[in-house]
Amino acid sequence: MTTTRRALLGATAAFAAVPAAFAAPSALSSMTAPSAAAAGASEIRHLWDEVIDLSIRLGGHPTPLVAQETGLPGWMYVSGEANELGNARYDRLVKILHATPRSNEDLAIIARAANHCDIQTGPRTYAAARLADAAMTMAA
Repeated sequence: MTTTRRALLGATAAFAAVPAAFAAPSALSSMTAPSAAAAGASEIRHLWDEVIDLSIRLGGHPTPLVAQETGLPGWMYVSGEANELGNARYDRLVKILHATPRSNEDLAIIARAANHCDIQTGPRTYAAARLADAAMTMAA
């Protein structure tokens, strides 16, 4: 099975889980449930399926305009569910980067996680923004 087909199967399972997630009392309560397509898959694959699911769910929230200007992921600028989903996705990405690959598929997923926009621009840009805020506070 090719990686593209596996990604599509994972996305299909994630799409199927979206209505159930919104029907739950807490939108975050089903975040760690593995998708049906990932049965028997590695830990890294399970985490990546969660990243896809969280990305889909996060896509239902509007992105603040300031996020487009700064390059920071939009979820960093909001509170509530969008921020919780973004933090959960970031957490899964970091777990993937710390995991030990057991197959070529795991290695490919780690590469995707390393190139994810939350990893590439998030921490660096967020740190620079926090430094700028601190400098402005000191100047006032």
